[in-house]
Amino acid sequence: MNKKRLELLSDVFFVAVILSMVMHIEIPKNNDFYSLVNEACCFTFYVLTFIFIVILWNCHYHLFQVVDNINGKIFKINLFFIFWITIIPFSVEWMVSTNFSRNPVSIYTFILFVCSICYKVLEKTIIRFERKKYLTSILFNNHEKLFDSNFFYFFSFVLSWFFPKISLLFLSFIIIFLLFSCSRVEKYFNECKSH
Repeated sequence: MNKKRLELLSDVFFVAVILSMVMHIEIPKNNDFYSLVNEACCFTFYVLTFIFIVILWNCHYHLFQVVDNINGKIFKINLFFIFWITIIPFSVEWMVSTNFSRNPVSIYTFILFVCSICYKVLEKTIIRFERKKYLTSILFNNHEKLFDSNFFYFFSFVLSWFFPKISLLFLSFIIIFLLFSCSRVEKYFNECKSH
């Protein structure tokens, strides 16, 4: 099965999710800077969520650069992964509109955790499908060391039931760390392609 249509479909959904995030940013009702300050916390989490989505998009893009073909299982897992990505704007809007109360924050952290799990499952499925290819195995062995953050997402989810705002702070550090790790992942891809 050709991978091009899957990549195109995934890119369309990633763009749609980012546009949805922008459209849900609440515009201040007044024209003074104090109104912007009131919205600063909400805007910060829109930015952090945007970074999370971009990180996943970046990893997804590089993931399929070393894959020649896909099968039906990879296609279905990718659709499941995209499904959870599309729920992120809803969870952010609910979380912000309730002033970061426990249940919305728990849903938000759970969705990010599931997105991370889905990406890992997609990656493992591709490794099994491409198991005879040296390039793929080298790449994902290094990639796994950098991005095995599922435990931290799960910890953030558990923490959100007791300390919602602290769990968001913890989640923010994870996202920022992953953002700086992206350049290292690209370095691994470039090194593998040169073999």
